[in-house]
Amino acid sequence: MQKQAILRKSLAILIAVSGLRSMAAMASGSPDTVGVLAAITEPANAAELGLTQEQMERLEALIKQHESQALAFGSQVRELPPNEKREKTLENLRSVERMGMA
Repeated sequence: MQKQAILRKSLAILIAVSGLRSMAAMASGSPDTVGVLAAITEPANAAELGLTQEQMERLEALIKQHESQALAFGSQVRELPPNEKREKTLENLRSVERMGMA
């Protein structure tokens, strides 16, 4: 539990300092699609957070799975009113971030 709290705190600091959208090289994933997981899997950040190879592989698989479903999700929310579309998109993004932090 303490390791997860440290990871979350480190991640919050990382995001605050560098900003997701300004990060030059993402290992995989788009912040618009997989949120903070894109930043976590950047090699320098993963090393700083002390992620193991197994954790990286699990995150990469989750990112690929989520991105493969992104087109279908986009089709589902395309016709929604802007506020509802934004809400559903944010829910989807937070969902994959939670799975990555589990």
